[in-house]
Amino acid sequence: MRLNARMLGALAVLVLATVPAAAEAPKNLGAFGQWRALTVTADGQRSCYAMSIPVEKQGRVEGRGEVAAMVTHFPGIGALDQVSIVLGFEPAATGPVIAKIGGFTFTLDEIEGDRAWVKTRVNDRAMVQALKKSNRMVVTAATAKGLKVEDTYDLTGFTKAYQAMSKACS
Repeated sequence: MRLNARMLGALAVLVLATVPAAAEAPKNLGAFGQWRALTVTADGQRSCYAMSIPVEKQGRVEGRGEVAAMVTHFPGIGALDQVSIVLGFEPAATGPVIAKIGGFTFTLDEIEGDRAWVKTRVNDRAMVQALKKSNRMVVTAATAKGLKVEDTYDLTGFTKAYQAMSKACS
C-alpha cells in the first residue's frame, strides 16, 4: 500500500494539529516506503516529522479519527526523537497503550486526548532505535468500553524518512 494524496492530506492534518494556528502549511520532504517526512514552521520555529499510518487496523471503533505514528524533532526547544501514536480515539484510563517493535515492548503511558507518548527521552530514543532495526510495529490499546484495538505499521522506509527529517531540522 503506497501513501497516496488522501493519506498525505490526513498526515498533514495531524501535523497541523500539533502546532500553533500561525503555522505555515507542512512541507513534504519525501515519501520513503510507508513513511513520509515533513517539516512545518510556526512562530519562526521549525519542527520536523516522520509519519506513517497503519497498514492494518483491527477493532472497529465508531467515529474513530485519524491514526498515525509520528517521530518529531522540535530543535528550538531541544526535543528530539519524540515518539507519539495518534490512536483516533481516547484510550481507556485503566490500561496503557503498548507498542511492540521487533523484540521490544514499550508502554506509552502519557496520554492526552487520542495521543500517547512514553514518559522519558531515554525511552523515545530506544523506540527510535527499535523502529530503525525492525520491519513492523504493533500498537494495542483499549477503548473506554473495553474494545481492544490493534494497529500494525510497516516500518519500510522509516530510517530514510527519519534521516530526511533529521537533516531538515539539524
